[in-house]
Amino acid sequence: KNQRREQQNTISGTMTMESLKQRWDEWVISLKNKKGGASGGNIKSAQIVYVFGPPGTGKSFTGDYMTVMHDYHHVDGDIPLKHMCLVPEYKEMAEKMFIEGDWEPYFSELARLTLEGAKDNDKVVLSHATDKNDPRDHVIKKLIEG
Repeated sequence: KNQRREQQNTISGTMTMESLKQRWDEWVISLKNKKGGASGGNIKSAQIVYVFGPPGTGKSFTGDYMTVMHDYHHVDGDIPLKHMCLVPEYKEMAEKMFIEGDWEPYFSELARLTLEGAKDNDKVVLSHATDKNDPRDHVIKKLIEG
């Protein structure tokens, strides 16, 4: 009876906590077993999804969701900011972006992290907040140059 309810919930688009935990556990195991992804280390065959928009609109949630539900590797655009206390280069990038207005090093790093992710994963999602076209175009250019 519980199994039938579980199947009905999954088919109707809702997930129980039990099924979500099971999906999470399967994802963690798949990460532990992953060796090169389906791309076999070939970046050109990797699928890269680029999610951007204004702050607070669910980009990181979308990236996390794609990771758990669709086996994407998520590159969160806040990584350099969240790790700038541990990585001196990230602190320099953040200072250049916020103090000097030089966003290029920061967004180049996001592209680099995405390409690094594509070496070991056949599906990668990059999410970050920006309201300007130039930084987005810069990331796309770097990804194409990859």
